[in-house]
This record gives sequence, C-alpha cells and structure tokens, in this order.
Amino acid sequence: MTVATSAGIAVEYLAGGRLWLLAVVGALAVGYVVLQFRRRAFAVRFANAELLASVVPRHPGWRRHLTSGLLLIALALFVVAFARPARREAVAQETSIIMLAIDVSLSMQAEDVEPSRIDAAKDAAVSFIDGLPENVLVGLVKFSGAPTVLVSPTDDKRTLIRAIERLDLDEGTGIGNAIFASLDALDSAGVFDSAGNGDGDGRGSGPGSSGGAAGTGAGAGGAGEAGQPLARIVVMSDGKTTVPDPPNDAEASAAAEALGVPVSTIAFGTSDGELEDPRSGDIVAVPVDTVALQAIADATGGIAYEADSLESLEEVYRDIGQTVTTETQVREIGERFVGLGLLAAGFAVVGSLFWFGRLV
Repeated sequence: MTVATSAGIAVEYLAGGRLWLLAVVGALAVGYVVLQFRRRAFAVRFANAELLASVVPRHPGWRRHLTSGLLLIALALFVVAFARPARREAVAQETSIIMLAIDVSLSMQAEDVEPSRIDAAKDAAVSFIDGLPENVLVGLVKFSGAPTVLVSPTDDKRTLIRAIERLDLDEGTGIGNAIFASLDALDSAGVFDSAGNGDGDGRGSGPGSSGGAAGTGAGAGGAGEAGQPLARIVVMSDGKTTVPDPPNDAEASAAAEALGVPVSTIAFGTSDGELEDPRSGDIVAVPVDTVALQAIADATGGIAYEADSLESLEEVYRDIGQTVTTETQVREIGERFVGLGLLAAGFAVVGSLFWFGRLV
C-alpha cells in the first residue's frame, strides 16, 4: 500500500492492513465528543444554578480536551507505526560496473549536432567518465557492423579517455552484437556467478565477443546478486541495427534480461540529420531512430533517453551516473511515528499531572 504525503514523498506501508485500527482511534474520538455532549445535557437538568455549581465542578475547559486529544493523536501515530511505514531511498552502491557501448557507424559523421555527432559523443563520454566516483568500473565497447571491446571494466579513467578520443568510424550498425560483447566483458570481469551455463536463450556457454553470434558465457545468476557488483550497459547510438546477420536486438535484449543486466539506451541525434554519400556524392538522410532503442530499454528494464545536442547528452550522462551509482532501497520509518507518538503521550501525561493531579 502506497500513500503520497503532503510533502510529495511516497510512503509505503508494508503491513497496510493494520491501518484499519485507525478506525478504532476514530471511534474513540467520536465517543469522547458524544460523552462531552451527554455531560452537558445532564448538567443542565439542574434548574438551580447554585446547586448546579456545587454539583458540577468548575470546567477545566480546553486543558482537558487538549490532553485527551494528545492521547488520541499518540494512539493514531502508534497505529501508523504498527503498519510499518517505509520510504524508498537512493543509497550509494559499493561497486558498480558500466559497459559503455558507443556507435561508430558512418552516420555518426552527421553535423546536426555540433560539431558532429561523433565529436559530441566523445566529449560527453569523457565528461561522464571523468565525473564518476572511484567505486565505479567502466568498460568501453565501440560498435559499427561488428563490436570491439576496447577497454575491459576498469577504474583507470586515463585509459578509458584515451580510448574514447581514438574512436574511429566504420560501416554498419549492430546493436545486438554490441550488447552481447558487453555481456561477455561483464562475464570476464566476474560479474555473474558460476552456477549457471549460458544465458538461458539456448545459445550455449561459449564466449560470444567475436561478432556476437555465439552465446555469452555469463552464468545464470544475474548481476547484483549475493554480493556481486551492480552491472549496467549503456548503449549510445543514432540508428537501428543494419547488419543482416544475427543476433538481432530482440535476442540480445532477451539475453541481457535473463542475466538481470538492464540496458539503458541513448538515442543521439535529430530527425534532420544528413550526410554526403562518399561513393555517389548524394545527400543521404540519417534521422535518429528512437523506436528500436526504446524497445531494447523496455525489454531489459533500462531507461531510454533522447539527446539532440551536446548539452542534452551531458545531462543524460549525469542522470545515468546518478542511476548506476545508487540503488533504491525500502527503509522502514516507523520509529519516527513511534517517537512522535511518545512525544504526544508524554505531553498529555505531563499536562494531566500538572492541571488535574492525575496521570490521565
């Protein structure tokens, strides 16, 4: 059960059924109000004002209602605590691994993003890596028709930045190949446990980094389990898979999903992208394709981003950095309500002792 508080923070109740006890507290409040009216009605039966004053002592007024109200508030807070309220909070990961797969197909020459798609992609990737904390390991894959693992997961930012700056372009786009190559690199880094064989899609258990046609050797345990580091793949591309050979995007997405590795995608470029065909000299349209990348993110539990400028790409990378270096955990906050309840009950007891000489 989830309830949005007035501050806009969602509070979940792990035992929400217990909140029905608030109805009992409400019934007590109604009973208290009814009792006050009955007392007043009983008191006015005495016609003689002097006799009434001697029979009905001087009203304590608001003080009695205040102490009773505080006790009811305390009961309500205890009931809320009994329902085990919890809140989702982002906590830092001890270790995270990101496989960054960058499209280096020829369409990345397009200049709809200044100075060009590939140059902006390099600048943003360098800034992204430079800003990551030390506990995040990053691997780098470049892909066109076939993928190449340039850097295995490492915390050596210099090596990563040098590899990014040397990216060169080639023909074709094989996103599925890039995902399989990234999974193999994660497997080599020890992300997956060794209990399983293969990736669960029938490809077998051999490494598949050469073109991605063979299955990954990653075990079936998945990333982030039993002390394993949290792993993510980030694919930045401006198009969809064009190479005719398998694996296709759906097969690669299924393998990543089976291993528990989300693939977040960045569709980089605009709908107005174009470049000159070096063979014919014709101007060819190369609009960014967001649909294919959205499907990959949806299938693997990742996040699909779109960026049409260097600034927006840097913003996307900042968001990804926050996402991959933290995880959301559910933390119970019942002790806060218990504390408030004890405070309310304490004021009620102290007030009752001070004003009426009794506990309640």
